[in-house]
Amino acid sequence: RTTEREESRSGLFEPLLEQHGATDFLGYEHLSITARIIGMADGAEGIPAASEGDEVDVVLDRTAFYAEGGGQVGDRGAIQSTSGAAAVTDTRRFVPGLTAHHVTVRSGELKVGDEVEAIVGPAWRSGSQRAHTATHILHWILQNRLGEHARQAGSLVEPGRLRFDFSHFDALGDAQVADVSAELQERVSIDDPVRAFETSLDFARSIGAMAIFGEKYGDFVRVVEVGEYSKELCGGTHVPHTSSVGVVVVTGESSVGANLRRIEALVGHEGLHHLERRAATLERAAGLLKTSPDEVAERVERLLTTQKDMERRLAEVERAAAATEAATLAHSAVELDGSRLVVARRDEGVDALRSLAQMLKGRLGSSVIVFGTASSGKANLVGAVSKDLTARGLSARDLLAPGAALLGGGAGGKPELAVSGGPSSERLSDAMEAVERAAREALLAS
Repeated sequence: RTTEREESRSGLFEPLLEQHGATDFLGYEHLSITARIIGMADGAEGIPAASEGDEVDVVLDRTAFYAEGGGQVGDRGAIQSTSGAAAVTDTRRFVPGLTAHHVTVRSGELKVGDEVEAIVGPAWRSGSQRAHTATHILHWILQNRLGEHARQAGSLVEPGRLRFDFSHFDALGDAQVADVSAELQERVSIDDPVRAFETSLDFARSIGAMAIFGEKYGDFVRVVEVGEYSKELCGGTHVPHTSSVGVVVVTGESSVGANLRRIEALVGHEGLHHLERRAATLERAAGLLKTSPDEVAERVERLLTTQKDMERRLAEVERAAAATEAATLAHSAVELDGSRLVVARRDEGVDALRSLAQMLKGRLGSSVIVFGTASSGKANLVGAVSKDLTARGLSARDLLAPGAALLGGGAGGKPELAVSGGPSSERLSDAMEAVERAAREALLAS
């Protein structure tokens, strides 16, 4: 699927197009046809035959396989003859008008000139058709709800899912996405007919058929109509009635560029399986909450309210405990030349020690505070210095530096509050002593 592959095949297949003409596409009416192999390639090289295990591109004089285009992925299926069989894993057009079937030979041999049976996988085709028709309906809904500017800017249509890019200046809110999803499912369920016909480009435009920006069209085009509302120029395959689409579930809306939005959806069996998984998850949540599925949201809201209240109360208790602890630590402070020094080993984590150091600093006034803690084989130092002392040149980061070196790490932060850490937790006591010496010297010299 690379550009290199396309370029190499293009030069190889152009002579085939000149010799045999365009591939006769019969896939709108048939999933299985008899055809003849007119060309075969392995990479950029034409070959006369392919054997079991070979992965090659096969060109037929006619085909039921839809080649990737208009956002719809290429068909998959099988090609078989009296002498061999191959699985078709992709269908592309490397040159306009000529269809190439990318195959892996499963048994025997396929040769140029062989008469073969070309069989499109019915599940693959029907899956693509459901997603493609759903895409047309989605396009119409977006234009009807958001305005004519919401035009298709790209799409991916494959069995089970669709991805639709469109022009719009703002994100769709959750309510808008829900409304789009609901209308999409409603219109699918109405069972409107889906019709396709060929006509002149002028007539198609006169009846309001929408053309895709950037696409090139000839004098004659194919129009696909859904019900009495959606009309688009389209060469893809579609279901005969909208109810055949089945379930459509919009799974996401996002930005993919400036003024460019993307909607993704699951279609048919994939959409149904998605809903079944969500229902199972809801049932499990209801069981855990000991309530009914209909009351899960209300139950969760009550639990969140209770949790917030408990978190508020816990925070109050922690603040009170910290204040009590700060008062206790304040009594252990050593006075040095008018300032106070606290050095203590603690069990709390770094964040809690930062808060405690700030609280203690506020209680003591002119002060230096050093905490040490160790957990899971790692040691940390937390240092705090009051503003009056930082104005005289003291820095928490500098004071922690000798301790950080002993711990095998470095110190970072600001002059008023710093943290250091390292893997040598067994040297935490030595590190705290080194920081205490540095603090005493700094206080006495300031």
